[in-house]
Order: sequence, then structure tokens, then C-alpha cells
Amino acid sequence: MGLRRFSESEITLSEEEAKQALVFFFGGNAHVNQVSIGLQQREFAQSLLYEALRRSSEWGFAMAFMRASMNPTLKNIMTKLAKEAWTQFKNSDDFKKDPKIYTKVKEEIARRWTTKWLYFVHGGELEWD
Repeated sequence: MGLRRFSESEITLSEEEAKQALVFFFGGNAHVNQVSIGLQQREFAQSLLYEALRRSSEWGFAMAFMRASMNPTLKNIMTKLAKEAWTQFKNSDDFKKDPKIYTKVKEEIARRWTTKWLYFVHGGELEWD
């Protein structure tokens, strides 16, 4: 799972917001007071949040369809439709007003990216391509 990259003008998180996002995903392993939070770290934090919101929205949309029917064939069709409708759904007012990050999505992202963050904390390069 790759993370979206942002251009410098697209990075909207402040240093403090980036720290909060990193603690949200990594908890005590974030070590945000031990490292400098610059543009690259803000981009990484924003990328994590973006991915969590994107995947939570996809998951929530698919789950709503799945609950509509217990028929396995219809579930497969609904899942396919949910993926196709994702583009329209992410632009909905509900998503913009009340975005949610599901715990399972957060845990999966944290599990996937903690090692990369800790490598940076201990002096390595922060890479996430």
C-alpha cells in the first residue's frame, strides 16, 4: 500500500497538527518531541491521514451496501458498485462534514508504517514510496 504524495503547496498540516496525526497513528512510538517536524514529516503525516480517510470511506460505503443484502451474489455486485461509486461518494457532504477513520483501518496503517517512522526517528531517511 503506497501513500499519496503531496506537493509543497498541497501540504496543509501545521507542525502541531502533524505531531497530533503521528501520535494518533503511532501512539507513544511517535517520539514527536525527539525529532524535527519539517515539511517532509508534515507530508508523511498528511499522507497517513489521507489514506485512513480514503480507506475508511471506501470501507464504510461497501459495508452499507453489504448490509443491504445477505445474498452472496448480490454482495459481490454491491461491492463492485461501491468501488465504482467511490469517486462520487468521497465528494458527498456527509463525508466532508463528518469524516470517520475506522479503528481497523487506523490499526492497519499504523502496523504498515510504524517501522518506517521509527527508522526516521532513529536517524534514518523518511521514505514511503
